[in-house]
Amino acid sequence: MSQLASGTITLQLPLEDVYQMACAHMSKGQIETAEPLFISLLRERPDEPRFLGMLGALRIQQGLNQEAAALCQQAHLSDPASPLHGTNLASALFALNRAQEAIDLLRTVCKDHPRHPMAHYNLGNFLRDIDPEQSVAAYLKVLEIDPQHLNAMNNMGTVLLGLGRYDEADELFKKVMALDAENASAAGNKALLAATKGDHKSAIELYNRVPPSGDSMLAAGVRFNQSMSLIRVGRYEEAFPLYEWRWQGSSTLYNGYRFTTERQWRGEALKGKRLLVWGEQGFGDTLQFVRYLPLVAALHPARLTLAVHPAVLRLFQNSLPMVEVIDRQNMPQNLGDVWDYHCPVMSLALALAHPQPVRKSEVPRQTPYLHADQAEVQQWEQRLALIEPQRPLRVGLSWRVGQEEIAGRSFKLDQTRPLMKLPGVRFYRLTRSESNRPTDPTPAGLNLVDLSADMHDFAATAAFMKCLDLVISVDTAVLHLAGALGLPTLGVFQPHGGNFFDIGEGEQTWYPTVTVWRQSEMGDWEGLFERVAQRLLEMASPPQTRSPAKTKNAKRSSAPKTSAAQA
Repeated sequence: MSQLASGTITLQLPLEDVYQMACAHMSKGQIETAEPLFISLLRERPDEPRFLGMLGALRIQQGLNQEAAALCQQAHLSDPASPLHGTNLASALFALNRAQEAIDLLRTVCKDHPRHPMAHYNLGNFLRDIDPEQSVAAYLKVLEIDPQHLNAMNNMGTVLLGLGRYDEADELFKKVMALDAENASAAGNKALLAATKGDHKSAIELYNRVPPSGDSMLAAGVRFNQSMSLIRVGRYEEAFPLYEWRWQGSSTLYNGYRFTTERQWRGEALKGKRLLVWGEQGFGDTLQFVRYLPLVAALHPARLTLAVHPAVLRLFQNSLPMVEVIDRQNMPQNLGDVWDYHCPVMSLALALAHPQPVRKSEVPRQTPYLHADQAEVQQWEQRLALIEPQRPLRVGLSWRVGQEEIAGRSFKLDQTRPLMKLPGVRFYRLTRSESNRPTDPTPAGLNLVDLSADMHDFAATAAFMKCLDLVISVDTAVLHLAGALGLPTLGVFQPHGGNFFDIGEGEQTWYPTVTVWRQSEMGDWEGLFERVAQRLLEMASPPQTRSPAKTKNAKRSSAPKTSAAQA
């Protein structure tokens, strides 16, 4: 027997009973109740592996990952035969961005304990974005051990969805819901599947039928995902209020919200007030929504500041004279007395419309709203003239989203066979070279010139792009930059992709000089580039007769249509 303090309650119980009680509280999510019990147990037996391991697992849930890793490491060293301690240690390492160590450790645990489902399950979770096929294999192992492991079924379904194996994903979501009709996660994923397949009308209805969930992030995620489908079908009035749930509903954005919600600008009078707008998410999102800043400036705030990534700093300083543009690294931790309000850049549309809803017909479409420095444009023109014996059709090419080929949105250069050996056409690389990944090999026959090393920020890239006749890009920041500069642009997309882009093909709501063409079926880049090649041949007329490309005419009557659902 030992007296253990838990809050203001003193317990006189055997240590084993206290341990079981603490574990029961933790399994119910009662972290605050379990924590003092585990701490008290460790005071009694500081080297007991189970006590160390469970407090470590609790610290993971609290986000105290450094302490969690130390506790789990100690437990693992004290009892290396236990699969639980190695599994928990891997979770702590993964949370500390030590993914490869975590995966290697779990592979060892799975090898030594092939019937331990938690190790296989966590391995599947950790491999989802790194190696989806191996993630599926890990989930299959879980289901071999426990055929009714609902989380493994559900998570495996999301991986299959990302791989384009829609029918298999659908079967798993249906199976989860057959076993648990109130499973909000599977119901939400079934709606997401419909959206991914382009059936946004059905997706919206399915989101409406998702059962209530006690998981606040899951419930917010349903609203956030529904907002994206509503945007795609043009129901902006309903979409933008739901889009505000992105901070609570996305694990990627969860820790990205700055300051306090109480001082977020939501449409209050700004005359004489000081507003800090801050960039969020990817570069493309910020490039798209800074179009609203002149409208904010027209409300006569005493001070209007935009805090952004250094890569876009010069571009915005050149383009937005009505705004004080600062490096986000110089943004304070709190507003203090410097600003009265703050606003994430993608919330500007909703705040400006208040108390009215955001309407698709009222999106500011005038371009260009961003501008390149003319001196830099001239420097690029002179440089290009030196390397071009005869003026070709200059086409900028951007083929990768981020640093990886994300979920089929990117293509590889060896998939551009129809673009090879096109007479009179020269391609210029707009995809950034990444120091941490191999250089993309240029296939023989693709006339691709790489000057990207000198495009050190978005201002330099914008100046170079102004020298081009056409930009061809996947759904990435380059596409948004081209649209914001008012350049003739062809977006090449999956059959149903593009969060803020219109369903189907043609001119776009947000960028009038951008035309979107889509794959006829998932993964058919070569078929799409056959169309692109024909268009480029039409454009590559002799230099003296060639006029600037007009992408609004790029869509031909013979262009295949997608089967995306319409509103």
